[in-house]
Amino acid sequence: MIKKILGHHSCNDSGSFRQNLLCRIHSLWLIKALGVMGGIALFFVGYFHFQAHQYFTITPLHFSNIDMLIPFHISFLYIYLSLWIYIGLTPNLMKNFRELLFYGFYALLLGVIGMLFYAFFPTIIVQDIESWRGIPQMMELKKSDTGGNAFPSLHVAFALFGFIWLREQLMQMKSPLIFYIISGLWATGIIYSTLAIKQHLILDAVGGIVLGSIVGWISIVHYKNRIRVLRS
Repeated sequence: MIKKILGHHSCNDSGSFRQNLLCRIHSLWLIKALGVMGGIALFFVGYFHFQAHQYFTITPLHFSNIDMLIPFHISFLYIYLSLWIYIGLTPNLMKNFRELLFYGFYALLLGVIGMLFYAFFPTIIVQDIESWRGIPQMMELKKSDTGGNAFPSLHVAFALFGFIWLREQLMQMKSPLIFYIISGLWATGIIYSTLAIKQHLILDAVGGIVLGSIVGWISIVHYKNRIRVLRS
């Protein structure tokens, strides 16, 4: 009974999209919830450590002409913050413990690679203060996130990494097209929001796109190959 309540079961995606979705949400829900909270907490410990402690010379990054063409919009702050909801979707939709471990390992790897950049090649954005001076929401954000740890943007990397895994999950669950579109627009909005609130530069975003794409693609290929071996 306890195991049933805690969702200690796997899903095989043999039903309708709704049935597959509900099965995945219930499967291992407590482990997933604790894992997501623990993973995000671990990320912030590393992120703020390297923002407060630099062991090598910091490289300042300046706004390029392209960056200056992107207008500042405070409304994108909420899309920026929605990353923490978006990246929680993928682990909470894992259908079994093996899949959850694969995702967790590569999410950790993605974070570690980003932290290595922050540790050995620290960067900071030369702030365009006039863009957000006097805006309370941005003032609060800048109190904790000062513009360091700029390259690569892990905000962008994790958004893309989550999108790649969520796309795979939607295919397995036989999802309607609308959910692919929502996921794609959400991830795109998060990536653009890093530029629209001047939290990152084009260079940072490109670095995040490259990092998130590579780790995401490798993780999916590795997972599929592993499943193929187990089934043979």
